[in-house]
Amino acid sequence: MVISLPNELLHSIIEYIAYISIPPEMEPSFPLKFLTKRTSPELLVLSVSDWRLRRVCLPFLFANIRIRNDEDAQKLSEEGEGQQYLPLFSTFTTRMVIGGSDEQELEEATLTETGDDIISQILPQLKQLLHVEVQDVHSRTDLLRSILAHATITSVLVHELPDIGMLMHDDDLSKVVIGNEVSLTPTFSPHFEECLNRGMGLASLDLWQPETLETQSFRTISGLEKLQLHMDFHPVSSSWMSNLSSSQPMLNELWLEDAGTHYFSRHPPPFISSFVEESSKQNLKKLYKIKCIGLRRSVGQCSQEWNVIGIGLNASSTSLIGILQLVASSFPKLERVGLGTHQATYDIGDLASVFVRFSSLRVMFLDLSLRLDFETEDTNHTESLVSSADSTYPINGLLARAESEFLRVTSLLAKRVRTLDSFHINQTGLYHLESGFSPRWHLRGWLHVLNGNRDVGGTLEQIIEDY
Repeated sequence: MVISLPNELLHSIIEYIAYISIPPEMEPSFPLKFLTKRTSPELLVLSVSDWRLRRVCLPFLFANIRIRNDEDAQKLSEEGEGQQYLPLFSTFTTRMVIGGSDEQELEEATLTETGDDIISQILPQLKQLLHVEVQDVHSRTDLLRSILAHATITSVLVHELPDIGMLMHDDDLSKVVIGNEVSLTPTFSPHFEECLNRGMGLASLDLWQPETLETQSFRTISGLEKLQLHMDFHPVSSSWMSNLSSSQPMLNELWLEDAGTHYFSRHPPPFISSFVEESSKQNLKKLYKIKCIGLRRSVGQCSQEWNVIGIGLNASSTSLIGILQLVASSFPKLERVGLGTHQATYDIGDLASVFVRFSSLRVMFLDLSLRLDFETEDTNHTESLVSSADSTYPINGLLARAESEFLRVTSLLAKRVRTLDSFHINQTGLYHLESGFSPRWHLRGWLHVLNGNRDVGGTLEQIIEDY
């Protein structure tokens, strides 16, 4: 019985189920360690089961709080509901988000100076608070200064630069981390440089002219863990990888993006050279285009070893199986695979047999113009997932059928590939009408593994252009 388990084991079990896992579509551009966790329904049920379980659940229930508006702030004050719950927040709360998290919440986030004052007043009572995320920090200079003065807070995540003009000249920004910055070159604006000089960190950087890494010095940036480079036709030598590893000791994730799908074929970096050579030997080199590569550095700040954890490619329909087999053998630590291909027919069992070879695969991005044939579990006949319609079906009915088939296909893949968590679908086709008009349609969205039976669920967005 659960009640007879020791507290240490109960704590481990509850910790495992306490929070909702972050779907890939909700993952921010900055490292996930900055993201406030949301409690799971299972945790809420356990917390009201009996007093012993509630005591074990309390640290997880009150670890994260979000203040979206003045009403939320008032609830935390001693005059509001906080009179009852403030001692629990003081004991257990380690993370606080000030403002909304999504578009709807941001619209409802009407936190005024009144709410800021209440937060500033209760901050000293939150004795375990470590991490704070502040939306719209530019207009909250006084609140930011109060947060920075809190003794236990170690990091303050912001999404825009603080207003230097409103801060004191001696204000230390070493606790502040900006989530993501987009820049053409490694040289930043004077405002950004001033914030960096005051100690501000940067979690993630998008760089649109990576060739400038060859000619411009790249200052060490506190806290930089993720770098995304948008490659173009300019070659970049392999020396910049070594320089990055040395100048950015916290950097552990690197993404190379090539929207034109030409860079990697013309300038293959060393970490995919063996894959390119082997594809040439197997006469596959001209049958795929690489769109992106994701790398993660091995444990250890001084490590120069980078492992490929993500790849996105467009593959020829005639050689898809062979290309995927080579990808699986070349990059054993792949977690994300993006696949785009043209019209083709494949047995879903053959595809699943290939994806089983990806021992770390978590997420698949399917940008499809192909036809998948598979045998259903309850019938002996073969059904097909259509990629372009004919006029014998109403277009809405066809899209509904296609979505249903995608759910079945991804469920079959999920049952075979036990590490898979999520699928992103991007399916496009034409609907041919007797009039000769052919509107384009799209199915887009996320599907997720729901349970231990490896069933897959979700809703795909249906778009019909000019119809």
